[in-house]
Amino acid sequence: AGLAVRSILITLLVGSSLLVLAATWHQPQAMVVPFGPAATAIPLPVALVFVFFACLVYVWELTSRRTWKAARSALSTTDTFAGQVEAWRDAAPLIGFKMHGGGPIVPYPIAEWSDETPWIEFGKDVTRGVLLVSFPLEFLPGDFAEASAVEFARSRASGGSPESCIACESDALCGLGSSGERRKASGDKLGHLGEAELSLRLRLPCGTEVDQPDMMLLDSGFAGAKPLCPSLMLLLSVCLLALLVDFILVAFIATPVEWPIRKRFFTVPGGRLGAVTFTCSSSGNLHVDGVAAELRAKNRFWIGSESQWILLEAEVAQLAPWLRTLRHLRLLGQCLASAMCVALIAWVAMARCKGTAIGQAQAFLAGVLVASAVWGLACLTECAARSQVRMCSERLGSALPGGAMVTASWSEGGCMQSSLSIEVEQVKPLGHQQALPVLKSSQAGNVS
Repeated sequence: AGLAVRSILITLLVGSSLLVLAATWHQPQAMVVPFGPAATAIPLPVALVFVFFACLVYVWELTSRRTWKAARSALSTTDTFAGQVEAWRDAAPLIGFKMHGGGPIVPYPIAEWSDETPWIEFGKDVTRGVLLVSFPLEFLPGDFAEASAVEFARSRASGGSPESCIACESDALCGLGSSGERRKASGDKLGHLGEAELSLRLRLPCGTEVDQPDMMLLDSGFAGAKPLCPSLMLLLSVCLLALLVDFILVAFIATPVEWPIRKRFFTVPGGRLGAVTFTCSSSGNLHVDGVAAELRAKNRFWIGSESQWILLEAEVAQLAPWLRTLRHLRLLGQCLASAMCVALIAWVAMARCKGTAIGQAQAFLAGVLVASAVWGLACLTECAARSQVRMCSERLGSALPGGAMVTASWSEGGCMQSSLSIEVEQVKPLGHQQALPVLKSSQAGNVS
């Protein structure tokens, strides 16, 4: 309704000003007002000022319309729609948080990103004809840990304490099945803090930061999409009819569609957030992979306090020697059992070569049983190692928000020289891949 009223009133204003100017130009002394009781004298300078004001209002309104955006492409051979699309695909995503009451935007760090914009291919399912296209920004977290980190940062920007933010995200992101329910639960718990508003922007390859691109009138065909009749739109703009044409196209002819500009982002290089890896060398030295300060800052959405980090390091430091000892015992038992089997086989072979009967059958059977027992004990050490890892997972899972899962692996190399890698990762809830939230710009679909 507002679009129609503005289009009609401004067009009537421009038309009336031109009629006043024409009448004053031909009759400098007076101009007949159709609805007035008598002729009213309008000086020519006043008529010129009236026309200038009306044209100024028309130009100001025209610059925000889709018809003018299409007309501008007729004046430039470099600023094409295909060029804009490539710039959007190459643009880096920017995420920030701002309070409703104002204040500076709090940026969210993004280390890596990938473009997943789908609409540039123009497949067979894409709508054809005259389209009113909006380009909402859709930023997708790399996994559920990235989604948890964003919600945690948003809660911190809203003014919540680290403990309350971690508790909220633990309940909202790990105990529910759908992204809508997670947002509602998180919003209910943080509502008293004044939730921060998401700010999604793009940094173009030239370095310019822009918001969501404005809506455009496009002509979509099998060869792709292009601005709608640029030369005709330029002519209509000069003829002062572009506002009415814009209203008619938007309200009655063009089909509204969304072609999202989609980016997937990662906070940590390599896309591993929500996991901390420790390495124990062959000499027994234990250290965390990466910079400890950066890992604490990026993983504070589930390991927020200093006491939790101390607990994590203590559990890993206690687990690593156990795993190394059990591995050495397993390798020693397997080597001993293998040596006993080789010795028994050699003894049997020597007895057959000498042609003597095996009189020590009981000793042979006992040797086989002992070798089997040693091999079985070696296998039990593997079970004991898995039990230690499971108990460590349970202890950390009960202490860290959202739970924790511990895994251990050995690097390739010599039996005694290989290094131990222990990874502590936040537990992934069921359906975490299907329930990832999508961060979407709020002004999508605005045609006013």
